Amino acid sequence: MMNKWISYIDNVLKDRKNQDDPTECYITDLVRGKIMFTNTTDIRKAVDQVIQICSDNNYAIMELDNRLQKATQDVVMKVKVKHCVCELQLAL
Repeated sequence: MMNKWISYIDNVLKDRKNQDDPTECYITDLVRGKIMFTNTTDIRKAVDQVIQICSDNNYAIMELDNRLQKATQDVVMKVKVKHCVCELQLAL
């Protein structure tokens, strides 16, 4: 099944290239991690630590979405590491 999907995507991209129609992709969770917490205090500490790590390593925080008051009860961070945007979920 995966090979069929890859072949299909390859053909679509080749057709677009032949038609001189550029393709832009915005995949933001190809690399994704999730950490579970028991309280919001620890989530806030973890967010601060991730921000510090990003600053120390010259990674860009592309998005910080506090969804603790929603059904998902998490904080989602999208971090750009070199040319890849990674998603980190910090969840209750």
